[in-house]
Amino acid sequence: MKSAKMHKNENERIEELQSLNLLDTLPESDYDNIAQLAAVICNTPIALISLVDEKRQWFKSKIGVDVSETPRDIAFCAHAILQDGLLIVENPLEDERFFDNPLVADGLKIRFYAGAPLLSPNGFPLGILCVIDTKSGHLSAQQIDSLKLLSKQLTRLIELRQNIVNLETTKEQLFFKRKAIDNIKEGIVYQNDKGEIIDFNQAALDILCLTAEQITGKTSMDPHWKAVKGDETDFPGHEHPAMVALKTGKPVYDVEMGIKANFNSIKWININAAPIFTKDKLKPSHVVTTFSDTTVAREFRRVLEKNKTDMEFLINSLPHAISHWSKDQVCLRVNKSFLRFYQMSEDDLVGNNMNQIKSIEKVFHERKKLDSVLDGKFVQFERQFVNAMGTVRETMIHMIPNLQQGQLIDFLVVEVDVTELKQLEKNRQELEMKLSHSSRMMALGEMASGIAHEINNPLAIIKGKISLLSRKLIKENVKADIFQKDIEALDRTVTRINNIVRGLSMYSRKHNSDDSFDKVDIKTIIEDTLSLCSEKFRIAGVNLIVKPFQGVFIDCRPAQIAQILTNLLNNSFDAIQHYELKWIEIDVTQEDDLVEVFVKDCGPGISKEIADKMMQPFFTTKEVGKGTGLGLSISSGIAEMHGGLLKYIEAENTCFCLALPKQALSDSSLKAA
Repeated sequence: MKSAKMHKNENERIEELQSLNLLDTLPESDYDNIAQLAAVICNTPIALISLVDEKRQWFKSKIGVDVSETPRDIAFCAHAILQDGLLIVENPLEDERFFDNPLVADGLKIRFYAGAPLLSPNGFPLGILCVIDTKSGHLSAQQIDSLKLLSKQLTRLIELRQNIVNLETTKEQLFFKRKAIDNIKEGIVYQNDKGEIIDFNQAALDILCLTAEQITGKTSMDPHWKAVKGDETDFPGHEHPAMVALKTGKPVYDVEMGIKANFNSIKWININAAPIFTKDKLKPSHVVTTFSDTTVAREFRRVLEKNKTDMEFLINSLPHAISHWSKDQVCLRVNKSFLRFYQMSEDDLVGNNMNQIKSIEKVFHERKKLDSVLDGKFVQFERQFVNAMGTVRETMIHMIPNLQQGQLIDFLVVEVDVTELKQLEKNRQELEMKLSHSSRMMALGEMASGIAHEINNPLAIIKGKISLLSRKLIKENVKADIFQKDIEALDRTVTRINNIVRGLSMYSRKHNSDDSFDKVDIKTIIEDTLSLCSEKFRIAGVNLIVKPFQGVFIDCRPAQIAQILTNLLNNSFDAIQHYELKWIEIDVTQEDDLVEVFVKDCGPGISKEIADKMMQPFFTTKEVGKGTGLGLSISSGIAEMHGGLLKYIEAENTCFCLALPKQALSDSSLKAA
């Protein structure tokens, strides 16, 4: 058996076959009648209308068989579509293409076949009208002509069917377009060459507030059509967009028109008109006019213009200098405060590149800051300059990028005069220093009784031991080692007194803003601080824990750091008095150039409400007369003057952290501190 080759235009043939949507459709009498007629004319028991698909032949109509399709590689029709005319096989057993075909050896046992091609509108063979017999035979010339005529009729039937399908599709498309036109919000009217309205959509009626009877036949020249231009002067009919488009043969776009007819007020519409030309005509035969209601948009624009005016008034009323720049650094606009600030006019600024504006080039004197805002980053910095009056002013500059989808469009520069605020801040710092001194003196007074106790007890011991030694020396024959323990006790006590006095001296030493920073071991500061209060803590049953750490040196004013530690320790001491197991822990850590001192106690922590306020001056939770409310505020200020930070740490127990840099601030910063 030889399977048929593929058609030379197989892809196009298959594409056209599938586009007809005939495959796998239900039986139709028109096709069955032609197949029945072919069987009768050719006197065969079997007649088929076969469509040859990619891998099968499918029967649109079948007479004398039950199967609906067979594989293409055994189909006689697959051979028939390769020929220009009929394929007639009078005895398949003697044909090398078919003698061993399953449809010959088994199944239908075909002994005679004749098939005429069914052509598509483009001439591609879609299938075959064939007749089949189970015994050998032949067709007469009249039968052959009849079979050809039937195949042509079948071809016309397929074409007619396709035309009907196309017509239905066109009707659906027209229906869809009509529905779409009727449902869009834009009004559409169709006018003839005289300007008479012959068709329209529902939106046109709604916008114009007319009925179908009122609008049909109406022209732009109708005297009842009262229209005005944008400035509310009369709009003559011959100037209406539709009439202009018909006269000139050119489209007209975006014409604003106000309509007074049937309205207590003017309704505004935006109109477009497009001329339509029939074949070989030089003048338009029709015009399509579209329009939309812009009354709300027009009012919105009016409000927007008013808002713009109000916004300009607001921006010009601000005391800050505001300027607007393109991404190419061209000045777009400035407010009046900017002009007053720099004693310039708009002509000096607007439209010029910032590099050309000499008087303000110092605003952008650091290229990195300008580059940052051009990269889409918010930039803020301070500067000093001498204004036109010769006064030194300090300003805070904010560069604000305007980004759209990650791309810089333009940017604002807002310059705020902070000269007075800086002076107020300076006054505040001076007042804080005075309060710090006063607080330190109060703290010293508070510690006076404890210090007296710390000194008097060791002195009593010394006095007692001296008295005892005096009596023993009177006796004779006393060995020297008897006095050894007493002498050692005296030595330790004297050392303790020395430490107490040294710590007190260090803490109470007067200092001011001109004091220099010293490189000091933080361990020494802790030990000196504890020497003033350790006995007080011991008597109160407070377990004071200093976790071991390696020597850490920092640049600081030791007395001020001791003041912070004393304040934290005293606060912890007061807070834990009601606990049965009282403890306070000091821990020191270091990382890179930062030293952190943690003061933790057995308390359960501080509520967020209090934690948010406790660094503010004069805020205290202690009873009246037992606290000034300045301790943490002053301590925080001291830490900041050292370039560090005093902060509360949320943890299981109450914990504060004093973070300090190892290296001192710059000279200018020290003087400011």
